[in-house]
Amino acid sequence: MAVISNHEIEITELPIRVWTQNYKESVMESLLHGSEKTPALINDYKEYHTDTTVRFVVSMSEANLAKAEAEGLHRHFKLQSSYTTTSMVLYDSNGCLKMYATVEEILREFFTLRLTFYGKRKDYLSGVLQAESRRLTNQARFICEKCDGVLIVENKKVHFESKLDV
Repeated sequence: MAVISNHEIEITELPIRVWTQNYKESVMESLLHGSEKTPALINDYKEYHTDTTVRFVVSMSEANLAKAEAEGLHRHFKLQSSYTTTSMVLYDSNGCLKMYATVEEILREFFTLRLTFYGKRKDYLSGVLQAESRRLTNQARFICEKCDGVLIVENKKVHFESKLDV
C-alpha cells in the first residue's frame, strides 16, 4: 500500500486467501457506498489488475485519508489478517511434513537451507563471470595480436586433404 497523493492511495497486495474479486465486492464496494450505520469513506476506485498482480487506485477526500491514516491504512482497508500458530505443519528441506513448535524454529531451518542455496548460487554466478572474463580476454588478445601484426589471417590458402577412398 502506498499513498500516491493527498487524496489517492494505491493497494498492490491483498491478505492471504483473499481474492481480488471478493475483496472488491466485500470491502471496496462497502467503502464506496457505505451503509446505514457508516457513511461512504472513498469517492472512487479504479482497477489496474493483471492475471498475476493486484492494483487498486483509491480516491478519497483529504479528511477521510487523514482519518484512515490515523486509524492505520492496513486496518482501515481490511488488508490485515491474523492466524493462529497452534498447528504449524510444513514441508521441510527434504520434502517431508514436519511439525514445528515455534516460528523461530521454522526460520532457523529456512535460514540454514537458504544459506546453502545462496552459496551454490554465488559459486554458479562466479563461474559464469569467470567464463565471460576468459572469453573477453581471448577476444582482446586476438584483436591486439591482429593489430600488432603477430597474427595474420588474410591471403592464406587453405588446403583440405580428403582421405576418402573412392
